[in-house]
Amino acid sequence: MSSLFSVPLILGTGGRLGRQAETTLSRLYPATIAATRAEIDITDYFRMRGELERLEPTLVINCAAASGVDVCERQPDLAVRVNSDGAANAARACREVGARFIHVSTDQVFDGNKGSPYLEDDIPRPISKYGASKLEGERRVLKEFPEALVVRTSWLFGPCGGDFVEHVLEEARARHSLSGVTDQVASPTYTPDLIQALLLLAEIPTHGVIHFVNGGTCNRFDFACQVAEAAGLEGGLQRVQLRWKDLGFPASRPSYSALSTTRYRSITSREPRDWKEALAEQFTTSPPGRAAPGWQAPT
Repeated sequence: MSSLFSVPLILGTGGRLGRQAETTLSRLYPATIAATRAEIDITDYFRMRGELERLEPTLVINCAAASGVDVCERQPDLAVRVNSDGAANAARACREVGARFIHVSTDQVFDGNKGSPYLEDDIPRPISKYGASKLEGERRVLKEFPEALVVRTSWLFGPCGGDFVEHVLEEARARHSLSGVTDQVASPTYTPDLIQALLLLAEIPTHGVIHFVNGGTCNRFDFACQVAEAAGLEGGLQRVQLRWKDLGFPASRPSYSALSTTRYRSITSREPRDWKEALAEQFTTSPPGRAAPGWQAPT
């Protein structure tokens, strides 16, 4: 085991990405520390710094976030406190204790008007309070700790549930219907694949912003149809195509927020697999509610 993975620490294991990170890393690295908000609150700098001094982590992955886009729209102070102030606190603490730091961000920092996959160097223009708070968090992380890594991703789904896949299955089984919006396009991303990408990137001496998503793009309705097919539920379902702009939610979403993985491929020499392949794996080897299969750890 390399020294980098001697004591990995995951922040935000109360959320689905954090839970997936805990599942993966605790199997690979027995000394992994998983911290919920109750255990390490990134908005409380001095207490967090004290915990990091005590735990002496070698790698910190920050999955902690206020991720409810509409909640953030209604409570912008919460969004700033967690996604901006909290992210900066975590970066500062990691710099001061000498831990490698990876911060997870989002495609929502873009306005969706480009019409082709966004590169890391494209100018962000968030259109929601959530996106604005995450963008400010990115900037403050890199200001506090220039050697940190910020990884943007999108439309997470995976074995830990609480996601769009689970919503589609519940609607199909309870209402015999299948619905999704057609005016949002991005790349669904499998959480085990994202965690694998984070661990690969952790070992590489790079910093700044990197995009990671699974290959391919779709709208939410097409995503829902693919979920139903993978689950064997597509027959007899009423299909309803919606438009996000007609639904009346408080926060705006980018209409097209696909992310280019050119830089990731260049750095790692790895090609992200297509999201449909990842979704099929989930239903074949790790249906919703069960842990994902393992993969080979970095050495």
